[in-house]
Amino acid sequence: MRTFLLTSLLVSMALSTSGCTNDGASLFVIGVGGLGEDCTVDESLGRLNGVVDVSLSDNLVIFPVFASQLRDRVSPNASNPADIHVQWVDVRLEDLGGNTLDLGVENPFRVPTNAFIESFMGSGDVPTGVGAVQVLPPGYAEAVRAATGGTALAALRPIGTTNGQIEVEGNFDYHYQINVCDGCLNRCAVGEEEPVSPCTPGQNSITITDGCPAGETCMAGVCSP
Repeated sequence: MRTFLLTSLLVSMALSTSGCTNDGASLFVIGVGGLGEDCTVDESLGRLNGVVDVSLSDNLVIFPVFASQLRDRVSPNASNPADIHVQWVDVRLEDLGGNTLDLGVENPFRVPTNAFIESFMGSGDVPTGVGAVQVLPPGYAEAVRAATGGTALAALRPIGTTNGQIEVEGNFDYHYQINVCDGCLNRCAVGEEEPVSPCTPGQNSITITDGCPAGETCMAGVCSP
């Protein structure tokens, strides 16, 4: 009996200091932040979908808001082993029916990110952290446009490691809609309109240029031969 209790204790200690957990309640995505006027991420500027214009950009970066409900009882000044460092996100590109797309490139795929989330204290708001995630690496936007006509869903699965060296893997629960276009976010200045250069040209915000290529004229905001 004493040997059994000792063995059980050792197993419990091993699980508490290392290992891996797959739990969508421990690490998950609750939304996507937007870029403010100063080009910094603002969690309150929630985005439900993203647009990438292949005439200006060959990739799309979004800013998921990660959350965790991992709890741990420690003293206020101690390093909490339940704090999480989000390091990776698995991205799976799907059609609107939830089927994995055959794009001729790797899908799903894993991309790096960097976000820190404090442990949950058991009451109040769930702690969050924001990281940049490239949901369309170079070349993927054109592949999505060719395969779907420009609309797809990006399912996101966050992966992180706690201060206690436990790997935490979420689920593909969060879906972000992506629209790929050619020229929809690029137009020429009309009248007294001033040129505008967004934080990420070709991604979500319209870029207004002060002129058109040689041999083209600006008509109703569109450069035409």
